[in-house]
Amino acid sequence: MEAAEGGYGQDDGLKCKVLPQWAAQDVVGHPLNLAKKEYATLWRLLEAVMGPGWTHRDGRVTPAGLIGTRTGRGAATDRLALLLLVLEARETGRVRQCGGTVDTKRGRAAATVARLLRRRRGSGCWSAWRTGSWCCGYG
Repeated sequence: MEAAEGGYGQDDGLKCKVLPQWAAQDVVGHPLNLAKKEYATLWRLLEAVMGPGWTHRDGRVTPAGLIGTRTGRGAATDRLALLLLVLEARETGRVRQCGGTVDTKRGRAAATVARLLRRRRGSGCWSAWRTGSWCCGYG
């Protein structure tokens, strides 16, 4: 990982390698072997979901993503949960909820997120999920 230095000596950017994606570059059929336009689409999705927002040199402003301003305990879990929900969603934007019996205190939506995170018990994202502090304020 190396940092790009800005005009006043501050860090202006970060250049890093995602090793699993780097290793998959020449492997035919590997899910991480993305074409440039597929990678650009994935990058825009990540920005829309969890980008922190920034101001460009020419004055344009890129707003923060859906939970881009979320920081603190459980923020990484929340970002992962929302990204998994987005990737799991159908073309209509709906996510199929898990079936079977679920914990009545948490509900089916929380059990679906737990299934996506492959967890059985509560985690830091449950309080945000239940209170609706992310996902545009809808709980």
